[in-house]
Amino acid sequence: MTVEVLSKSVSRNPTECDRASSRAPIAGPTAHESTVEQSDTEIITRVLAGDREGFAELLERHGRVLWSFVRGREPLLDRARDLYQDTLVRALEQLASLRDPERFRAWVLTMARNALAQRLRKRSEVALSEAPESIRDDRAEPGALEELEKRELRSRVQAAMQELPPRQREVCLLRSDGELSHGEIAELLGISEANARANFYQGLRKLRAALGGEWL
Repeated sequence: MTVEVLSKSVSRNPTECDRASSRAPIAGPTAHESTVEQSDTEIITRVLAGDREGFAELLERHGRVLWSFVRGREPLLDRARDLYQDTLVRALEQLASLRDPERFRAWVLTMARNALAQRLRKRSEVALSEAPESIRDDRAEPGALEELEKRELRSRVQAAMQELPPRQREVCLLRSDGELSHGEIAELLGISEANARANFYQGLRKLRAALGGEWL
């Protein structure tokens, strides 16, 4: 399957997107939109069968949440758009690997989060390698040391996240990075709100223990 549908769905002018940051840069409802709303499973089944318009429907349903998630963590508009589009391309290419189609939103948000973390690591590595010697030795300025400490903490948080049980990790990421409520997380993952809340606080306790209270 090609990704031509994406060019129509994410080609809005960047300035327009920035003026309406609460709206994802996606196309409007498709002309063939059914009056009876289909489930994500039904739409994804159509996409995998070759219906390109189906992916545009997924973007209409979930694109704004994805865009808000990306834009909230990437202040530069061009970088945010690149990350958003790259995530959509990857999601379309890997759609057949999604085990539970009803968790598409959680799946694509996790994908965006991982891509962003990878980009931040690369930028940090480049910035450190290109930094003046005074930043990389014991004579570093206080501000430079503070920045390095922040990067180290982010790295430790990411490592601690990976040590959590899968469900706790997913809930914590959706809560902290996705800024979703416990109710929204419960709906996305197909669990009760009480279960989502319990997984979040269990994961939070483990993160605090691992990080010595340095995070959250």
